[in-house]
Amino acid sequence: MAFPQVEATNTSFHNGDVTDHIVSLPVGIQAGETLLVFFGSDGPESVGWPAGWNEIFEEKNAANTLAVAWRKATGGEGASITVTTGNAQRSAHASYRISGAIDPTSTAPEVSTGATGVDVNPDPDSLTAGGGSKEYLWIAVEGNNDGNKTVVAYPTNFDSNQLNQTGGFATGCGVGVATDEVETDTQDPATFTISDSDQWVACTVAVYPVEAIPLAGGGGLGALVAAGVI
Repeated sequence: MAFPQVEATNTSFHNGDVTDHIVSLPVGIQAGETLLVFFGSDGPESVGWPAGWNEIFEEKNAANTLAVAWRKATGGEGASITVTTGNAQRSAHASYRISGAIDPTSTAPEVSTGATGVDVNPDPDSLTAGGGSKEYLWIAVEGNNDGNKTVVAYPTNFDSNQLNQTGGFATGCGVGVATDEVETDTQDPATFTISDSDQWVACTVAVYPVEAIPLAGGGGLGALVAAGVI
């Protein structure tokens, strides 16, 4: 096995109230990659996704929402998708394209129950992945209810692929995302720190690695092939 790798990222936002939110995707998407979008709105809203996108998390605080969805890439996704909210709201978004992950249609990324609070330290809750100890790509995520608040510190050891998208003014919202690579079955990320106290939602995501299996007839340990690749 090897850890899934983030190949590219992107961010976007809407600084006006809309129901149709244009979410930018990473460039260079390749067929078979796992795509993830982290979507925050500045109201407690129901979130809708385009066909082919699979929501795994949606949690609301009194004044904001955080949602996460994945897609198995075809390579024809284009530059953006449209995500909807039940009422017109401002929004902030981040997206990853990931290689080396298991086919998400067979084993989807897992996500924690989610946590909410009101302070400067959004705190993603613990996740124990159902597949046992593996080389997961662990992702810590937070969404907060103020477009002026930036992430000033990320969870300890989540020092890769750090994204912070704000709406740029107080009546918007923001999202923060970062990754860690560690072979374990459980992660409980430390807190983010944002620049001022606000309402927040946070969660932890695990992306499964491609499994390696012995190739029949290979002799000895045999050649290793990635599960689902052939």
